[in-house]
Amino acid sequence: MKRKRTIPRLLAVLGVAVFAVWLEPTRVVWGWLSGEAFYQGRPTSYWRGKCDEWIGRFDDHASLPTFTWFLPFDVPADPGLRRFGIAEDLPNEGGSIRLYRDTFVKRFLDYFRSEAALKRERDYMFAPAILWADPDTEPVLRELQQEEKYRWLATLALRRVEEYRKVEAEVIKELQAAP
Repeated sequence: MKRKRTIPRLLAVLGVAVFAVWLEPTRVVWGWLSGEAFYQGRPTSYWRGKCDEWIGRFDDHASLPTFTWFLPFDVPADPGLRRFGIAEDLPNEGGSIRLYRDTFVKRFLDYFRSEAALKRERDYMFAPAILWADPDTEPVLRELQQEEKYRWLATLALRRVEEYRKVEAEVIKELQAAP
């Protein structure tokens, strides 16, 4: 008799566990199960959603390269925000970006974050961290580049990483040459 009750309970628990994994907002378990690349402990599927939010802030396609390219970056060897120069081969038609939606949930979660983290997010115009030119983002960006919807954005971000490496090498060379 107990065995008849145990099987439906196990199936119910298993069903709830599968449903919880499917709904998990960070997508970590799902990304781990599907073998996705990770950045900052989050899989590609998580960053896909953050890129959707970023793309959704533009009314036209021409604004995306301008605002993405001119996001600041920071070289840890010589702290301070920098921006890349104008890239001659990128369309730079200007454009506009919508303000970031400040929701109740965001304000609640921000209450638990440090002031430095909040300032950094504002400095980066609330762009997803995957676009900040960190070389550790490459595996995730390469996965995103395989999808048509994110190809242009991922290509821009990978180019930012490449430029970051050049600037970082120059900064380190200058610091080593300084007396």
